Amino acid sequence: MAPCLRVYTHSYNTHSLTHTLYSFTASFCSIHVSSVVQAILAIPVMYGYAAIVFSDQIYHPFMPSLAKLMLFSSIIHSISFCVLSTIPFAIGLVQDAGLIFLSKIATDIAIRLEGEDPETIVATSLVVIAIGTITLGLVLVLIGRAKLAKFVSFLPMPVIGGYLGFIGFFCVEAGLSLASGKVVNGMETWHNLMNDRSVVLWYVFFSFLFFSAQPCLHLHCIASLCSAN
Repeated sequence: MAPCLRVYTHSYNTHSLTHTLYSFTASFCSIHVSSVVQAILAIPVMYGYAAIVFSDQIYHPFMPSLAKLMLFSSIIHSISFCVLSTIPFAIGLVQDAGLIFLSKIATDIAIRLEGEDPETIVATSLVVIAIGTITLGLVLVLIGRAKLAKFVSFLPMPVIGGYLGFIGFFCVEAGLSLASGKVVNGMETWHNLMNDRSVVLWYVFFSFLFFSAQPCLHLHCIASLCSAN
């Protein structure tokens, strides 16, 4: 009975080791494939964010450097979020919720400092945006430490819905502006898209909205729409 028992134990240990190696390999591959997919999606998005934030004409000569700076800051943000988060499955990505405020800051500085040296305007915008972002982060940390986040629930739902809705509208305008090369920053400027070249853009835009609104039961369709968004 002893030899049989040893064979059985050895077989069980081998199976357990194989299962452990398979689980580790699957987890390792899933993590890295997910990271590659997120990087492929995030890098073009960061360049788009840079074009949206620094949309004023004064920033256009500096756009390559500003886009690289936006990409570098997003990398620092993602690493900090993943390393310092208490959520084990945290994924660090830059959200579009702050684009409205960052774009407003950069545009107002460009207007207020009109006539100044362009390098001075760019440097001032970067410093002010950095200070504002750091201040917001400290305020959020203090709110969390003081356990005041529960008071956010007192905000009326229409206020939150209106804010989120306007973020979507702002992103649509920014996307149309980037795709067409025209200035689109309000309903009064939408007539800039009414030309022969923009007809194709409108067709693609509304076609995407139509197909993305259709029910998708296939996994590949859902993954494609999520990647596009």
